[in-house]
Amino acid sequence: MPLNILIAEDEEDIAEQYKMGFEDRGHKVKITYNGVECINVYRRARQTLDEEDPIIYDAVIIDHNMPLKNGATLAEEIREINPEQTIVFATAYGNQLITGLDSFEDVDILAKPLSIKNLVRLVEERFYDKVLA
Repeated sequence: MPLNILIAEDEEDIAEQYKMGFEDRGHKVKITYNGVECINVYRRARQTLDEEDPIIYDAVIIDHNMPLKNGATLAEEIREINPEQTIVFATAYGNQLITGLDSFEDVDILAKPLSIKNLVRLVEERFYDKVLA
């Protein structure tokens, strides 16, 4: 079964590489280019779901250093909507990010530059049972 992935990445070429990596494995991808656009897309998607189903996206992949809203703030807003949301940071600002994420014990942080294969593998491993279904 394909995963539903939301990406927040301000560098268009990087976002497209992520998208191609996930789509090559059969997953569905929505790209946003800043934190404000991402939270707006996330909220709209949530409004279309049944209240009993908290799953909007299987995973949200977030860059930290983005215009309008940084990744840590975006992650906090997403977790206010859905505390169970899987979040993966793909960022060159890993150390800076870690100090700002005291409230997030269960996020993954991958340092840029990163291997798209490793990113896809990490997300698929989180949802191993669903990917095999």
